[in-house]
Amino acid sequence: MTELCDKYDTPRNVRNLLVPKVNPPIWDSLRSHNRNNDLKLQRVEKLVVKGLTAMVKNVEKLSEDQENGLACLSSAVYEMNMLRREFIKP
Repeated sequence: MTELCDKYDTPRNVRNLLVPKVNPPIWDSLRSHNRNNDLKLQRVEKLVVKGLTAMVKNVEKLSEDQENGLACLSSAVYEMNMLRREFIKP
């Protein structure tokens, strides 16, 4: 999967299409259990983001169904981000 994911870099005009990193001071203060859980969620999130990137690459016009699908997947990425934040909070 690494080779496949490496084919799809984040487009220059969509800077927020990435998996956010945890600030180093916060990361250093987390227990190992919380770090491991966050890393697992990061891996899933990265695959979804790379899939989104692959889907929209070189697309001129999307159908309404495709737009709805991308909106749902984008919302899933957002929800994963919020879940990661919630798990990190003390």
